Amino acid sequence: MERIFSENVPVYKSFEEKKISRWSRPEDGFLAGKVIEKGEDIIIIEDWDNKKWEVDFENAVVRGKLLLEKNEEIKMIGKISGDNIFIATQIGPWEKQGKRQDMRYQK
Repeated sequence: MERIFSENVPVYKSFEEKKISRWSRPEDGFLAGKVIEKGEDIIIIEDWDNKKWEVDFENAVVRGKLLLEKNEEIKMIGKISGDNIFIATQIGPWEKQGKRQDMRYQK
């Protein structure tokens, strides 16, 4: 929904651009994008600059009602571990959801 507003309401667009900028700094521990593939402890995401990242989420706290499935839009806190490799410590939904719910990812 936020993306729809950003495309149609000029004032809202600057809010969305700031959010994307804030979460597009993997070198500072902030990464966001869309899940394109999921393995047992690894997901592949495509960030907002169309760059693909392998994300290790084995020890991450997953916030909200995420399933980490294809096409889910997410944001993460963590660190770069190599070329296009990110180790996530926290993962949340890109857009706000209802009541906050934190959990360790359950396989």
